[in-house]
Amino acid sequence: MEGPIQPFGEQNHRLEYDSRFDLDSSAVEVPQEIQVDYQISRRFSTDSSNVHGESTESTRVSTPINEYDVEKQQHDTRQSKGDTHMEQNTHDTNAPRVPLRERLHHFTWAWWTLIMSTGGLSLLIFVQPYQFPGLKHIGLAVYLLTLVLFVVVFSAMVARFIMFPGTLKTSICHAREGLFFPAFFLSIATLITATYRYAIPADNVTLNFVIRVAFWIYVSFTLVLAIGQYSYLFQAHKLEVRSMMPTWILPIFPVMLSGTIASVIASSQPESAAVAIVYGGLACQGLGISVSFLMYAHMVGRLMQYGLPNREHRPGLFMNVGPPAFTCLAFIGMANGLPDEFDSNGVMDIHFIRQMAVLSGFYLWGLSLWWLGVAIVAVLSSPPEHFHLGWWAAVFPNTGFTLATITLGDAIGSKAVRVFAVLLTCGDTYVCHTALLPPHKPEPQVPPVYRINTLSRTMNNKITMMDSNVPQANPSAPMMSKTKLKQTIWPEPLVIQPTTAHTHSIILLHGRGSNAERFGLELLEARSSANKTLAGHFPSARFIFPTAKKRRSTVLKRLPINQWLDNFSTEDPSQRQHLQYDGIRETSAFVTRLVEQEAAVVGVESVIIGGLSNGCAAALHVLLNYGGQAPMGGFIGMSGWLPFAETLNPTVTNDREDEDERYDIFFGSDDL
Repeated sequence: MEGPIQPFGEQNHRLEYDSRFDLDSSAVEVPQEIQVDYQISRRFSTDSSNVHGESTESTRVSTPINEYDVEKQQHDTRQSKGDTHMEQNTHDTNAPRVPLRERLHHFTWAWWTLIMSTGGLSLLIFVQPYQFPGLKHIGLAVYLLTLVLFVVVFSAMVARFIMFPGTLKTSICHAREGLFFPAFFLSIATLITATYRYAIPADNVTLNFVIRVAFWIYVSFTLVLAIGQYSYLFQAHKLEVRSMMPTWILPIFPVMLSGTIASVIASSQPESAAVAIVYGGLACQGLGISVSFLMYAHMVGRLMQYGLPNREHRPGLFMNVGPPAFTCLAFIGMANGLPDEFDSNGVMDIHFIRQMAVLSGFYLWGLSLWWLGVAIVAVLSSPPEHFHLGWWAAVFPNTGFTLATITLGDAIGSKAVRVFAVLLTCGDTYVCHTALLPPHKPEPQVPPVYRINTLSRTMNNKITMMDSNVPQANPSAPMMSKTKLKQTIWPEPLVIQPTTAHTHSIILLHGRGSNAERFGLELLEARSSANKTLAGHFPSARFIFPTAKKRRSTVLKRLPINQWLDNFSTEDPSQRQHLQYDGIRETSAFVTRLVEQEAAVVGVESVIIGGLSNGCAAALHVLLNYGGQAPMGGFIGMSGWLPFAETLNPTVTNDREDEDERYDIFFGSDDL
């Protein structure tokens, strides 16, 4: 940030498309000196020498801090029509209650990871190397809980697809939610195995025949799934390695678990049926682990080149633990499931097969252990703060690793390995409990900030006096004014003061459904490849994070959320643009005054604005509509769009003498 950046040439071009959006800065007045309240957070240094200026002085702005913006994950889902997942911030304790119907609309395939994990835990309890009276009853209770949860989740999914026609196809074809579709079949695999353990006697011929039929039906469906879903992904989506997550393995996971099912049920089947089941399971297990190896190569490349994923998604790394662990379990189980008289002519000695299965199992167990360690280090280095369904990825694959450890301990008769497996079981149980009942997180404390007590009220009073002659939009269309919100005052902005001499000011607007606290915390806590925070890279910058007013969202069926401007559609922001008028006019006036306040301190050439998604759109409008004597220092846009873009081309021209001169555009090297 050395020197001013001029992304739009030597002057900013004013949009002339509609006089309704012209901003009269003189219509908004803010006292030049505003008394502030100084607060210190224990998360940051309390040494006031690090702050430019004394706490008793007045400051013009105050700003932000904190956390997770819903549109950071939502922007790349706009390709799916009608999909509004993540529009509402589920972690905001002050957010309005969401109706049951709306919750069902967003009940995704990822919920099946819950069934996978509880079912896996019941299997883990059943095979514990050290039993005590009542342990099997505990396992039975967990199994029954799994059945209840299966019915509940299945009913909710069916209700979603019936109440909202078309969502079944959309969810399966979705680039991200569709990857969790295989979790449904993984839940079926878990139920087949757990039912065999807890509900089917080994000597019951009829029930064993039923479980055998269920196995072959499962193999058929999951093989079609593995071929079909990957074929669709290859054709319909262009997924980048930099955004790769272990969920890419999920489509092959169900067919791979056919080997695990075979390892459990083969021993109680008739000899001919057992051999066929083992052969089928071995083919499926080999297919699954082979595709997983291919995915591992991409996964390691992604981690080496782009680093670890966002902290909220790091538990997903535990998915890498599953394939080698379940393959180890399947190899040993299928070898033990073969009849003792198998190929007694000596060409394929059963004892040799079982020895090779154990050796292969240790080989794969080591790979699984390595992935487990990598995932643990990644999660502990930046623990997730908010519960996501992806947390269940830390349960099910680790259950497979623990089952494989128990199997290896029994195979070699090692007490140490069995004790280690018991410790792993305790860890899995704890993680499962944590995922079921996430610990309450206290509200994050605020770093050294200056809170403005009069700016918001003054801004609001003046903005209501602006341009009273603005024509109203089509009265037949849904208007925000029909149901006015109580909130008429802008929420207090917050400011993170520089730690050295103040030379630049950066104003960043959050996305739809977020606020300054959540957006700022995640942004300021993120570290680059140089292990520095954003404030660490720019110690002389003052970071300003305003919070948008609560407005009724047309996309979310008029739920009141924090947003800078309303939209009829996140897929095509140009639809029914009159819904954006009120928000963009008020937001532009508010943000323009923040810019002018900072410009009076460091000069407008050193003021940089930007935003994420909805905030990016609002910030772009402010930038292009800014009528100051000099251009702003720069703009930072993240996953946004340009409001009223169709009117931009005929109104914006290049006034520079050198028509071939290009504007400076920069791309970051780190995904914060």
